[in-house]
Amino acid sequence: MWQKLRARRWESFDFWGLACAACGSRKGWRVFNGSRRLYSYVAAATCRECGAKYFLKKYRRAGPEKECEALREYRVLQQLESDQSNPPLAPHVYDISSATCAFSMELLTGQTLDAHIKQIPRYQALDDSLRLAASWLRKLHSSPIQCKTGKPYAQLLGQIETSGAPLAVRNKVARNGFEWMRQDLAEIEQHPAEQVPLHGDFKASNLIQTNTGVYGIDIGLRFMNAGAMDAAQFMADLLLNRRIKRYGNHDIAHMVEVFMQAYGDNSPESRQRTVWWLLYFLLSWWERALEGWAPALLADRLYSGALAEVIAFREECDGCDKSRAA
Repeated sequence: MWQKLRARRWESFDFWGLACAACGSRKGWRVFNGSRRLYSYVAAATCRECGAKYFLKKYRRAGPEKECEALREYRVLQQLESDQSNPPLAPHVYDISSATCAFSMELLTGQTLDAHIKQIPRYQALDDSLRLAASWLRKLHSSPIQCKTGKPYAQLLGQIETSGAPLAVRNKVARNGFEWMRQDLAEIEQHPAEQVPLHGDFKASNLIQTNTGVYGIDIGLRFMNAGAMDAAQFMADLLLNRRIKRYGNHDIAHMVEVFMQAYGDNSPESRQRTVWWLLYFLLSWWERALEGWAPALLADRLYSGALAEVIAFREECDGCDKSRAA
C-alpha cells in the first residue's frame, strides 16, 4: 500500500513542480524507476502527455538551503555543458523548480562503471575501466571552471590526526598510515600541484558508460585542489567496495600506474600525492565508519586491510627512490 501511495505521489506534477521540456505539459509523470536517497529523491520518468523520457532529481526537505543546493548543482551541469566537450562531461539539464528544489535532466541509457566492473572477469577489462575513468577525469580537471580553493594539506592532516587519535592509539596500521602522511607532507608541499576543479565524490558509481561515451553524475565542483585527490578517491572506493581480489595480483602499484598514465601525469610527484590522498581517504572514512552502526571489528578488518596494501605500496616506492638515489 505504501509503495502504491508513494508511486501516485511521485507521478503528480506537484511533487516535482517540473513541466515537460518537450511539450510543456504539467500533467505529471509515469515513473518507471525511482529511489529515495539520503538527501534526495531520484526517478526515471516519462511525460504523461508526449512520452518524452527524463531523469528527475529532488532534494529532500525543501527550504532555502536545499533550494540553493539544487540551483548550485543545476548551474554546475550547465557550466559543464557549455564546455563543448565531445561527448559532454555530464547529461543535459532542462528545467528547475525553486519551489520544490527539483530539476530535470537527460535520461542516459547505459550502466554505471561500477556495475560494469562487477561484471568483468579479467585484467584487461578492469584496466579499460580505469582508463575510461581517468580520461573523463582529465577532461573535467582541464575545464576552465573556477571555484574556491580547498584546504591545504597540513590543515587537512591536522584535522584527521586529531579526530583519529584514538584509532591510531589502538591500531598499528592506522598509526603507520598517519606517520607516512606526516613524513611525506614536507616533500609534497615543496612540489605544489596545479589546482583543478574537483568532482568531490569521484567513484565508479558516479560514471555512466553509454554508446556515445562516459558521463559524470553527482558532480560537486565545490572547491579546487590537486587532481590526485579525485584520483585517489576513485581508487580508495574500488579497494573498499570491490577489493579487486578476484583479479589475482592486480595490486595497488598496477592500478595507480594504469590510472595515472591514462590521466596524463604518472610522475613520481603525482604518484606520491596520489598515495597521500589514498591514505587520507582510507583513514578519514575509517574514522567515520566507527561512528556509524557497523561493528568496529568489521570496520577494522575492512579498512586495515586496504590501508595495509597502500602502506606496502608506499614503502615499496620509498625503497625504489632510495635505490635510484644510491
